[in-house]
Amino acid sequence: MRLLSLIAVVIFMALMNLSCERNNSIADNSPLKIKVVTIVTFQDIEAIDQPNTGEAFWWYTAGGLDNEIPLPGGYAPVFTNDNQDHLFIITGSGKSNAASSIMALGLNKNFDLSRAYIMIAAISGGRPEVTTIGSAIWVRWVVDSGLASEIDPRELPDSIEFPFFRLGCTIPQFCMDAFNTGSEIFELNNDLRLWAAEISSEVELANSDAVQKIRDMYPEEAARENASVQLGDSAEADTFFHGEILSGYLTWWVDNFTNGQGQYYTSSFEDTAISTALQRLQDSGLIDFNRYMLLRSPSNFDQQYPGQTALESLEDASGGGMPDGSILAFENVYLAGSAVANHIIENWEDWKDGVPPLN
Repeated sequence: MRLLSLIAVVIFMALMNLSCERNNSIADNSPLKIKVVTIVTFQDIEAIDQPNTGEAFWWYTAGGLDNEIPLPGGYAPVFTNDNQDHLFIITGSGKSNAASSIMALGLNKNFDLSRAYIMIAAISGGRPEVTTIGSAIWVRWVVDSGLASEIDPRELPDSIEFPFFRLGCTIPQFCMDAFNTGSEIFELNNDLRLWAAEISSEVELANSDAVQKIRDMYPEEAARENASVQLGDSAEADTFFHGEILSGYLTWWVDNFTNGQGQYYTSSFEDTAISTALQRLQDSGLIDFNRYMLLRSPSNFDQQYPGQTALESLEDASGGGMPDGSILAFENVYLAGSAVANHIIENWEDWKDGVPPLN
């Protein structure tokens, strides 16, 4: 009888262990419940732990987001912190890379993004009339300046200010009933943007003598200031628009598209594409678009200073002539963005059900 009882106990324990193993397996296969997704756009993956190699370095090293997870269909793997509640993704530069990488993440069953706060934290160009290199700009309006008709200026009458027209418009260049693709403009949650600005304003942003020398080339007061947290709006395209004339075009374009509510501060490649992908994921019930925020830090000015040609300025901005601006922007977009991400995670009970009321 004792032998039979012992055998029964052994069988019972074995079944219990099997059940526990099965339950653990189910738990291990459940999706990670992500609280914050940080989006960066470019990085030399092989040198991700080396400074000044892209937008991911600070998040990977100082931010502790160094646990790699494969992302089929994405530009690169994604990375998480040890708690696996903060994830960052490198989308690749440009609209095509950005949209496809975000869709790959949003449709991946390994991640539950239903309550995640999603933040773009990347560098950009900046308009010297309103901002400076290294500032942290929280964006409300995202406007696509590349979805346009274009006529060579040599074939336009002198009365036409810019060679770009809203799709379906001729004269006037901007008509509100023009053809729409549905991805020309996005308005982000302004309460969340104000929260982000308030939280990140407590952070001391970096500055440098090398960058100040660049700033001092410009006569605009805003350009010569130290980096600061700001509120502004963003113009997007797959074209690296540059020079005083095209900066004026972007200013005019954003003003028209937002009916005077937005002001062009920063330019980049990816934000309308990411916004479009996130809107699709919201429509599928996979993310909450109201938890989406956008942070850009200028690494260069979008135009020349007095005495410089637009071509010379472009060489500085995109040809490797302004590394000091990129170094500063890499650091400051991390300092401002990580302050917000950490605040949300550390105060999750206040944030889990949505953006808290403003103070």
